[in-house]
Amino acid sequence: MSLAAGVTIYWIAVAVLVVSSLARTDGVLVYPLDDAYVHMAMAKHASQQGVWGVTAERFASASSSPLWTGMLAVAYAVSGVRDLTPLLLNLVAGTAVVVSLHRVFMLAGLGPGLALAMLLVTLVAGTLPTLTLLGMEHTLHILVTLWFVVLGARLMAQREVTPADVVPVAVLAGVLTLTRYEGLFAVAAVAGALLLARHWRTASAVGLAGLATVLAYGLWSQSQGGFLLPNSVLLKGVAPATSLESVVKTAVFWRALTGLATYTHLAFLVAAVLGLFVASRPSSERTREHGAVAFAFVACVLLHLQFARVGWFYRYEAYLIVLGLVTVAMLGAAMVPRWRQDLRAAPVQLAAAVTLAAVVAFPLLWRGVTAFRQTPAAVSNIFEQPYQAGTFLREYYPGRRVAVNDVGAVGYLADVALLDVWGLASIETAMLKRQGAFTTDALEAMARRDGVEVAVVYPTWLNEYGGVPPSWERVGEWAVADNVVLGENQAVFYAVAPGARERLVASLAAYAPRLPKRVIQRGAYLDAP
Repeated sequence: MSLAAGVTIYWIAVAVLVVSSLARTDGVLVYPLDDAYVHMAMAKHASQQGVWGVTAERFASASSSPLWTGMLAVAYAVSGVRDLTPLLLNLVAGTAVVVSLHRVFMLAGLGPGLALAMLLVTLVAGTLPTLTLLGMEHTLHILVTLWFVVLGARLMAQREVTPADVVPVAVLAGVLTLTRYEGLFAVAAVAGALLLARHWRTASAVGLAGLATVLAYGLWSQSQGGFLLPNSVLLKGVAPATSLESVVKTAVFWRALTGLATYTHLAFLVAAVLGLFVASRPSSERTREHGAVAFAFVACVLLHLQFARVGWFYRYEAYLIVLGLVTVAMLGAAMVPRWRQDLRAAPVQLAAAVTLAAVVAFPLLWRGVTAFRQTPAAVSNIFEQPYQAGTFLREYYPGRRVAVNDVGAVGYLADVALLDVWGLASIETAMLKRQGAFTTDALEAMARRDGVEVAVVYPTWLNEYGGVPPSWERVGEWAVADNVVLGENQAVFYAVAPGARERLVASLAAYAPRLPKRVIQRGAYLDAP
């Protein structure tokens, strides 16, 4: 009954988000981040034209989850390109997460009531309903991470390990790193735990399996003219250390340690896990398994904070929060019998335990509630800006070349040729940025060479490179009133090519009445006859 209740509550939460979002988008299913449309665009072109790219024009390794994009492409090839597909896949993956969490909690020794309570806390704190509506790979990432770490910890706790025990964990390692490249942190953590347990061969097999899929995809990407790692990983990840100071800081995990002071919800989880681990004094095979999960969790947090980013609409660290709460449940459940005996004799200890649990849980639950409340507003932002830009370009600039910095919705909705000024969909832009050679002059030269007619960009995103090219003529802008997820409140339209202004003014004026009423419009096109 507790499992059925958990699944039902999860489905209801997702349904509430969907209905609330549809009310803001005139009944159109829209996802809360433009990144979701990057996957959808790539899957669309892979299934229809056989091109792994944001447009059908050229290859672009713009996805940090090749597995998720591939799954979408297969689904599109079988059932056609449908906006609903990412949500349905996520609902399946999210339900599997709920079932898996419930099973882990029950096996840890929590009764049905405590298992349900812990399940609901994890769903809220891990923002699973929001992640489901994102239409991206994060629910699948949580699912595979959970399976991988739990099974890997079980291997570490065993005295003898057979090949049959290793194969599922090794397979999951390869799947995990293709699901999201942060999976390498979990692979490193589990392999490290196995090394500490002196399972040398098992650790090598797991580590190599995780690296093998990344390497295989990277070599294929290079054969297509791309990089070893996806553009999104190279541009969003933390740059490698070069100076002596940065090398030393990396060696002592300085960024991770300072990150714990910034991201207190992760710091509280780490402190709770370490405290419970010390108090539980692992000795039996079962507690050794729980100790391995604790090691993997803490290692994942440190590696993630050191080498990756946190935030961006609650998604990057969601897997860490779920894994941390699972670890707390495992360690805590092992101590429940002793706690019950101690707490009956000492009510003060009960009050202290409840207070400590509240201190740890409050920032996590508040984070989950905030994510739930902000999701419909984020959907509205995407609908009012990137989605409208995609439909506008589809209607007025089909087959033409445009420059944008949010490529997802445009690549998915419009049949255009893209110059990506951010670099996800344009290898040349990404290469120039990595070399420190991306400047206003370089952008202007690329746009002129490629025959770009119009640009839809956030001007402030270009400030660090020298600003918007002076030859680009500002024609209009669309702004949102309550920005939650957009890179900037207003997207600005520029006439790039000589003679492009008249067409852009007329097109924006014709489209203006169809924009959502909440969009704030400014520019010369509003005065057009």
